[in-house]
Amino acid sequence: KEIARGREEARIMGKANRKIKRKENVHFSGSIINPQNICTVNIKGKEIRFDVQGFFQSNLEVLEQTIEKVCDNMGGERVLDMYSGCGTFSVFLADIFKDVTLVEHNRDALVFAEQNMAGKQHTSYGMSGEKFIQNQVQAIIEKHGQYDAKKGIQICKYKNNYNIGFVADKNNCIVLDCDFDIQRNLNGVETLKKLEYELGTLPDTLTQSTPRGGKHLIYKDTGIKNPIGKIGKDVDIKYRGYITIEPSSINGAKYKFTNGIDKNGNFIIAELPNSWLNYINKTKNNFYKTIDVNNNNYQRKIINGNFQKMYEKCAFIKHCVDNASVLDEICWFYFACVLNSLSNGESLFDLYSRPHKDYDPILVNKKFQNAKKYNVNCNTISRCFAECKFCVYNQGGNYAK
Repeated sequence: KEIARGREEARIMGKANRKIKRKENVHFSGSIINPQNICTVNIKGKEIRFDVQGFFQSNLEVLEQTIEKVCDNMGGERVLDMYSGCGTFSVFLADIFKDVTLVEHNRDALVFAEQNMAGKQHTSYGMSGEKFIQNQVQAIIEKHGQYDAKKGIQICKYKNNYNIGFVADKNNCIVLDCDFDIQRNLNGVETLKKLEYELGTLPDTLTQSTPRGGKHLIYKDTGIKNPIGKIGKDVDIKYRGYITIEPSSINGAKYKFTNGIDKNGNFIIAELPNSWLNYINKTKNNFYKTIDVNNNNYQRKIINGNFQKMYEKCAFIKHCVDNASVLDEICWFYFACVLNSLSNGESLFDLYSRPHKDYDPILVNKKFQNAKKYNVNCNTISRCFAECKFCVYNQGGNYAK
């Protein structure tokens, strides 16, 4: 009777491009199933029915662990279950999403999925994933919005005397890390406020205060491609790195979430506006914004300098020389800025640009001349070359002498 009921609920699909009516829940043809092949199992307290002649994960212990991993910390309103089978995962996803869409080419399996999903908000499509994407998904998204299922922030269990590190890109996030230090004239929050006049207001998002008076603004990494490492002198952009988060502490002072948590304790993480994405993604124009342009009062000091000594003592110079054949654009530019301070810098820059496969003497000269407009120091270089942060010669941004 249940099989017959499932068949009765099924709608026969017409042409592949037939307009979908949302009020009709299923989009597949029924099938004749041998009752002797029906099996019922209990998985994490839910009964799942399926055909023993179809595919099903027979290792129930592994299946339960997989379901737990898939559903753990998932968030959003709409989820798409491609190759859903009899709805094993959808049954559990329906508990945490408002709407579930099942796509399965085996229409026999979808008859069981309808029984397993009874009473849950869902829509089923009996077709291959390829046909679903080609013929159906665009119209569905235009009418009902994107499938927004996404893993949220996963915070490990806290142990006394241990701090917690939050890895940004692994959690699909990017962090604006605002420093604050009155003595060093650092105020990252004010820097962002000034930039908002140019780029527009930043949306409210998950935010935490730091023990030293700074702030971490945590955003989704949607649209992030190749972000710059810093805004001004007091805002670090953390993407392929980590921050320390609540309930961690430093010398008794704690990290504390101050914004972006709803009444149920769920994190609210916003997306960055396009204007901010365009600024943060590392384009050529934005890259130069992170470097101070020479002002009228600045006079570059030209020295005769011992380049061999620089090579031996400066890890960045050594990196540029030793990796001249594969040196990236940003390090190459900083290299030109440094060599501009040497009397023989132009010839050295040309010499160590020659090993690169894209060497062009005209472009090399243009790069060197353009670099004269920019001031760089060890702190500036550390944005693309991390070793400079820990260099014993990096005292207030001076080069190795």
